[in-house]
Amino acid sequence: MKTHTLDTAAELLATDPTTVRALIEDGTIPAAKIGRAWVMIEDDLAEYLRQRIREQTAERIEVAASGTKRRQRTEASQTSRYRKRALPDLSAIGGETAQSQT
Repeated sequence: MKTHTLDTAAELLATDPTTVRALIEDGTIPAAKIGRAWVMIEDDLAEYLRQRIREQTAERIEVAASGTKRRQRTEASQTSRYRKRALPDLSAIGGETAQSQT
């Protein structure tokens, strides 16, 4: 049985140690704190990774089968992410500066 610390588990999962710590704290990945270090069993990490791969693959298959679903979701997320704001009126500032320099 091979064990991993936060750093080696993060390397195995190709992520950051803080992400692994968050997954431990919310109970997604089983781990034990031995002294100051978190310790995980490689089989548990592999099972977590297998589960995520299955879930995400199923989502991609569903999106590919529906065709337009992905495009609609992408457009909706972009419009909410980038809200249009009115630009400030800088003409008054530029006008004052230009007049004071002459």
